[in-house]
Amino acid sequence: MAAASQSTPLYASAGYAQSFAEWMQPVPLPRAGGHLLARAWQATGWDLMAPYPLLQVANWQALEEDLAGLDPRYASLVGVTDSLADVTEAQLQALFPALCRPFKQHQIVDLQNEPASHFSKHHQRYARAAAKVVEVEELPSPVEVLDTWCALYDELIRRHEITGLTRFSRESFAVLLGQPGCRAFAARHRESGEIVGMILMADAGIDTHYHLGAYSPAGYEAKASFALFDAIIARYAQEGFRFLNLGGGAGFKDDPNDGLAQFKRGWATIQRPSYLIGRIINHAYYENWSNSADALDSAYFPAYRDPHLRPSFSDRS
Repeated sequence: MAAASQSTPLYASAGYAQSFAEWMQPVPLPRAGGHLLARAWQATGWDLMAPYPLLQVANWQALEEDLAGLDPRYASLVGVTDSLADVTEAQLQALFPALCRPFKQHQIVDLQNEPASHFSKHHQRYARAAAKVVEVEELPSPVEVLDTWCALYDELIRRHEITGLTRFSRESFAVLLGQPGCRAFAARHRESGEIVGMILMADAGIDTHYHLGAYSPAGYEAKASFALFDAIIARYAQEGFRFLNLGGGAGFKDDPNDGLAQFKRGWATIQRPSYLIGRIINHAYYENWSNSADALDSAYFPAYRDPHLRPSFSDRS
């Protein structure tokens, strides 16, 4: 694999947006170099969201012109920013006046500052133990292991009772795994040769993002995640990448006791905030759809999609 380059970030690409096309319509941001997703609201309405998990664009300075030119049939836009984006909080507040607030602290690995020296002793110990049981490799053609990945992800769905948008389909993964910038790393059991865990990474020029990870029961038993993260961080550091964004904890707010957040902190060297952002595009539609006492009092954005008021569009279970 070549050293880090200035290629289009995976999350900003047309191909990544297309991986959501079963449920939403990709909407390009031609000047900024990115994409949004249009989703239906009730029978005839539409609004926009940033692709899961982050809004990425190639040129943040050009985003205002794209946002100002969005079709007024869309009521609003909501998303979460890339914590590594070249944009200030003041600029975000100007772009998203309806909503701009810190969301989660993302755990970041500085790949150019001896990252392994910052790993927690717990993680180092578990990584060494796991490496005796599994061997980590990068898969040169991720789409060729689609069946294996889907079987591992089905185990994740079962264990965590995943519903909604992140209950991705086989068709969605088939598109994703074929995209440039989506890299797959596998933990293969040394005795059986079976792939017992995989991690998908989303490259973004000189940075990269942890996207998804999934494991079989044997992978959980072997603690394959420790071997995978250890090897992946070393690989990206060797290739000259700048930062690896591990993301935040589970749920919709920071919880210091969250197990996933604790796991990621054990690898991280710094933290950076992501922001929850929102913009009203068509005020008449937005106010009409939110025209109830409960919705108007809601802190949720957009108010008309408050899951406590009515079923969420993304609940496809």
